[in-house]
Amino acid sequence: MKDLFLQTNRGNILIEEELIRKYNIRKGMVSPFTGYRIVDEKGEYTYEPSQQEELSWNDVPRDGFKDDGIDHLDNGFEFSTSEIIDFVHGTDSD
Repeated sequence: MKDLFLQTNRGNILIEEELIRKYNIRKGMVSPFTGYRIVDEKGEYTYEPSQQEELSWNDVPRDGFKDDGIDHLDNGFEFSTSEIIDFVHGTDSD
């Protein structure tokens, strides 16, 4: 297994192999609490998807899934995916 580091302002900090395996840490990820990037020994952070990630991404149909257009909420409201994204971002698209 390659060594991975947490890239900080004070230099890179080595991440223990046990933590890498336990949390499936990969180069290019960002630490959820500190926002620091996970890098290799050279300081590079190009994300390399695992083989499993590539397989799952390739399994998505080109036309999307049957039920990915309109979300029907319990109160009768209907939102499209783009409306939900606009709502989350606090914007409004035309």
